[in-house]
Amino acid sequence: KGFVADALLGNWDVVGTSPETGGFDNIMIGKDGKAYRIDNGGALAYKGAGGLKGSKFGDTVTEIERLRDPHVNPQAAAIYGSISNADIYKQVQQLQAKRIQLLDATPPDMREKVKNRLDWLVKNYGTPESSEPGYVSPGSIYVGKAAIWVGDPPDYKTIYGAPADDL
Repeated sequence: KGFVADALLGNWDVVGTSPETGGFDNIMIGKDGKAYRIDNGGALAYKGAGGLKGSKFGDTVTEIERLRDPHVNPQAAAIYGSISNADIYKQVQQLQAKRIQLLDATPPDMREKVKNRLDWLVKNYGTPESSEPGYVSPGSIYVGKAAIWVGDPPDYKTIYGAPADDL
């Protein structure tokens, strides 16, 4: 629950990254059995430790894939790695239904960025065909690079932004 909102807001360390806690230090399981986010410091333009994300927080919501990829974010992938395309589609629809409230609650200097990211989500994951098993968005960071691998990718550092002349 809340995966697409975390991706939209670029909440890179939603689950946590602390080695002392096994990387699960930004969520807490309450007595009611529900997960609670206790630190959203890594959302929007800032990294969890406070530095700016810069161009890595763009209009494309790469977090839809990066938060599910154990090679990029093993802590988040442990929680979100098995989320279905149907669940992503439903969550995109829920966010789109709250679009005005969401943008009104967004800091003014981030509204245009969040609007662009929401538009990207609706375009790439808000269509009925995007809810089908095996769907890969045309805007995916995997298209033409890694969507065909089985098991571990051959060179995930190349796939995620290093020089990719041979891809």
